[in-house]
Amino acid sequence: MIDQEQPEQVLASLADFGYSDFFRQSLERDAPHLQPGRIVGQHRRQWDIAHAGGIERAVLAGRRFHAKSGQKQDEIQPTIGDWVAWRRVEGELPVIEHVLERRTFLARTSAKLRGLRQVIVANVDVIAVVAAFSPPDATLAVQQRSLHPRRIERFLTAIRPGGARPLVLLNKADLVPDAQAQADRLAERIGATTLAISAFSSEGTQSIARCLAQGETIGFVGQSGVGKSSLVNRLLGQDVHKIGSLREEDARGRHTTTHRSLLLGPGPVLVIDTPGLRELSISDGRPEDLAAFEDIEVLADECRFRDCTHRDEPGCNVRQAVEAGALPEDRLRSYRTLADEVKATGAANPAARPFARTKEAKRKIPKRQLREPPEE
Repeated sequence: MIDQEQPEQVLASLADFGYSDFFRQSLERDAPHLQPGRIVGQHRRQWDIAHAGGIERAVLAGRRFHAKSGQKQDEIQPTIGDWVAWRRVEGELPVIEHVLERRTFLARTSAKLRGLRQVIVANVDVIAVVAAFSPPDATLAVQQRSLHPRRIERFLTAIRPGGARPLVLLNKADLVPDAQAQADRLAERIGATTLAISAFSSEGTQSIARCLAQGETIGFVGQSGVGKSSLVNRLLGQDVHKIGSLREEDARGRHTTTHRSLLLGPGPVLVIDTPGLRELSISDGRPEDLAAFEDIEVLADECRFRDCTHRDEPGCNVRQAVEAGALPEDRLRSYRTLADEVKATGAANPAARPFARTKEAKRKIPKRQLREPPEE
């Protein structure tokens, strides 16, 4: 029997929700007899799908609740932003039969799923990492929680493998006199577009829309209390999320966003808001996951050892750059932490390894590789 609770209706076409040739070809290839729709809301065992006729609450086909051999759980179940193929059942809720190929995604390793990958959002063009300035007289705990470069680097490391364009937003620029100068210094360190903005005064918020083309989707991620919901309200031109206050002693925010949702704004612009993320572990464990540290990777090309960890090895070009003041020590620590995590995740992820850890494979791994013979 159809659930009485139905999502709010929006008059929009499939193109307004981002339907493109990429997804049309995926539908024709994998499920030509079904209808396309995009996931705009997610509940316990039901999903809101936007399609040519409006927005409806739908359920998932039973076979898609459990992965079979050779399948991944996060690939057979939809998440916010996914395009799906669905069918109508008379007198019942529509049934989602297939998840179309994803163009981009943001994923993390979930403790709840015993270390398996969890796709947080899918088919996003831009993922905005939101942090916030703190007032000059803020406590150390507030400063560290509000704007922490290493935390931003972790988000960027998680974004790169999924293919979305990263954007860093430093909110609450009205609290400090040199907001843009701080944003420029951070951009130089992390190698990503960084904007100083204020959802409170609307300073710089117009720049967000200029980073998007018509019909593109932007997702907002970050810790609770940094102002994601306020920015979403600004971008959409209306209050769609409640705004919460912070605890003064440590700047911890209340979770005003309790679930992920995709919202259609003017332009049209598609916005995905997520609850504050307490954990964001690397999902795949591939070497390319460290693309956010291209500056260190370039320096590492000149290290004596190919597998240099940049700790105490002789001939480490990265350590020499730190000692010369060309590379911040804190950025190197951030790189080491994430590199160790990528390596550990890769060891538990067969798909991320260049070859299986068999006895035969282990015999092929050299204990130490020199880039060039050491000088006599």
